[in-house]
Amino acid sequence: MRSGKSFISIRTLSERPGLGLRREHAAHAQHCSAMGWRGEHGVSRAPQGVPRIYRYVILNRSARSALQRARTAWIHRPLDAQAMHAASQALIGEHDFSAFRSVECQSQTPIRRVDAIEVTRAGDLVSLQITANAYLHHMVRNIVGTLLDVQREADPKTAMAKVLASADRRYAGLPRLQRACICGALSTLRISRSPRRPVKLV
Repeated sequence: MRSGKSFISIRTLSERPGLGLRREHAAHAQHCSAMGWRGEHGVSRAPQGVPRIYRYVILNRSARSALQRARTAWIHRPLDAQAMHAASQALIGEHDFSAFRSVECQSQTPIRRVDAIEVTRAGDLVSLQITANAYLHHMVRNIVGTLLDVQREADPKTAMAKVLASADRRYAGLPRLQRACICGALSTLRISRSPRRPVKLV
């Protein structure tokens, strides 16, 4: 999972200037993320009602891309984005998402609410964007894998609804690559009792 311009609040064990935090982050994170400084802030947790948005991008063509290999999943067989979108609409609303839950998931409940989900195509790129109140472990990756399967059915939406209703992981598709999943959520990370300093990941 990658973060697309997300905001987090970090509480450290000691006082550090923003430049020091950025340098420490750069030394440990290297190329996986970048940090921008927003300064002191008084917010102690993520505001209520902030949507959690994920976007999954697939490069759908016969040849791989050297430039996009770290940002997209690659699938060479033709994909029907319209059929995938139609199938995804079966997930809107509050449901038991056990069928899309990994065995490592530690959530106490599989109930999640999906507010919006859209599959679009722009040239060779097929993108899924989903907005929900929360997610289960690997939920988005498993949804994408299932959409890749049901898009070939005569009635993709009905096929997706059956997988959802089963609440059984065995009926869902295989999880897709993690690197193509981008998070655009607002979250809060608490490390200690020191004053909080929000950090922007870009």
